[in-house]
Amino acid sequence: MKKEITIRSRDLNYQTESGRISFDLDGALLYFESDDVDLVCRSETAASLAMVVSLYTFRRVFVKPRLCSEFYHNLISIRDLWKEWWPERRVGINRFRSRRRWLRGRGEPTKGRTAMFFSLGVDSFHTLYECPDVDTLICVHGFDVDIANHSLFEFVERDVRLVGEALGKRSIIIRTNLRSHPLYVNTNWLNWCGAAMASIAHMLPDEYTKVMIASSFSKSDLRPSGSQWFLDQLWSSVRLKVAHHGESFERSDKIRLIRGDRIVQKYLRVCWTLSDSNGANLNCGKCEKCVRTLVALLNGEKFVELECFPPEIGIVASLDALECLPEHAILYYKEMYAAGLPNGVAQSVLKLIDRSQVALGLRS
Repeated sequence: MKKEITIRSRDLNYQTESGRISFDLDGALLYFESDDVDLVCRSETAASLAMVVSLYTFRRVFVKPRLCSEFYHNLISIRDLWKEWWPERRVGINRFRSRRRWLRGRGEPTKGRTAMFFSLGVDSFHTLYECPDVDTLICVHGFDVDIANHSLFEFVERDVRLVGEALGKRSIIIRTNLRSHPLYVNTNWLNWCGAAMASIAHMLPDEYTKVMIASSFSKSDLRPSGSQWFLDQLWSSVRLKVAHHGESFERSDKIRLIRGDRIVQKYLRVCWTLSDSNGANLNCGKCEKCVRTLVALLNGEKFVELECFPPEIGIVASLDALECLPEHAILYYKEMYAAGLPNGVAQSVLKLIDRSQVALGLRS
């Protein structure tokens, strides 16, 4: 394996016939393409992706195209933050380098259009309704849904566009093989999802001066993660502001705020288990994330019916069928229990928390 990876200006290619931006990255093709927007080659995209390569491969990465001063200094802050979170990878991050020459900043970016990454999830819908300045929804085939899974993404794309039409928003679908590229395929996606979104944000045309990323965690949950409220904003440049939204809300609060909306009830998608769909819904109703959402949808003794879930779901039976929660999810269930649940559901939630803590060695 080579000790260095160099990304030069000539490595950033735009193929007009296919509407594709491609990188010859370490001998393997990396591409981004869209039928909805003309993507733009920018060095900020290359630098964002290079940070991840450096983090996981301990290889020195040179980004030759110039970077604006704000973005360059932000990368230093990101590097220092990652060093705190993952000290065992310190060598790789220390070896990230960029040209000493960079373009000077020109103050705040001029106000233009605002886009947001939209996956049909709870966080996405919450940000969409809380931020009326958002006029464009970006959904990426190759992030949550594998780039090779065309059948499932057809339904995701359909629903994203229907939501956009219903709310008067533009929809942009982008396809990428980023997560299946050899340099990224064996990495922890949750540690660099923000860098991936930033790389795409910087490909948008100049008319977009702000891109929103919906929060995955609240301010009370400050775990090392690829997307946090104090991290995402550091991917900004002089031209583009990357903003984070929703960190002041717990997930259960977000669900309570959006659960009465008719569009949410029809198009919400939270499932990470479903690998295919017949078009009727995009949620299995049985995996941990589906069950967590269904519990949060309880309003006192009443369950909010959603068209996007299979009918006649037994919440108690689904809770009892879960063997163990991931550690980060235990907090969510404790919050929902404290907020009040019907007696049968409450008891099943307590039992699930108890057996999960035992299984994870959090208590004997």
